[in-house]
Amino acid sequence: MTLAVVLSNGRSGSSLVCGILAKHGLWFGHVKPADERNPKGFYENSAIYNRASAMYGNMRKGIETARDDGKWQAAFNEVIERQGYVDGPLMVKHTPAHYKIWQPLNPIFITVRRSMEGQIKSRENLAWLIDHDNLQHKENIMNALEMHKQSIRIDSDALVGGDYRQIESVLNRIGIALDPQIVKDFIEPEYWHYGA
Repeated sequence: MTLAVVLSNGRSGSSLVCGILAKHGLWFGHVKPADERNPKGFYENSAIYNRASAMYGNMRKGIETARDDGKWQAAFNEVIERQGYVDGPLMVKHTPAHYKIWQPLNPIFITVRRSMEGQIKSRENLAWLIDHDNLQHKENIMNALEMHKQSIRIDSDALVGGDYRQIESVLNRIGIALDPQIVKDFIEPEYWHYGA
């Protein structure tokens, strides 16, 4: 099983990245449907997120980081088998605060990044609560993963601007060739606001 785990702060472009990867054939399972905030879909598997939150706490609040207790792999396998996963590359979109529970599964971590200013403006536009400490905590986790070469970084503003090198690097690592037309067709710049 080739597992990729996408980590990001909300409103950073993770749905964009995950949508492109899904169009290249990665399995996501049963995902949250599209709405006006993400017209092309969220690519967030609520069953996986909810199981992790039940076991390790809801890391959307506060600045804690979940710890691996050796039980997550069995719980994760149970969820994906129930959703029909058989084989092939799969991807999960998740919070950086849960990254330690994924480490024993030896995933490819992908950190999706956007300027803090862009994240905050997008959150304000949706009237989302802005917890600066929580945002910064998750940014620090992703910085550490990148610094120790434990993740592949994707700058969502660069991706929307036409630079496909980072997404191509992710796909190469998974063993899939980039189809530039898929990326071009999926990206709709009019949905992308507050870019750098």
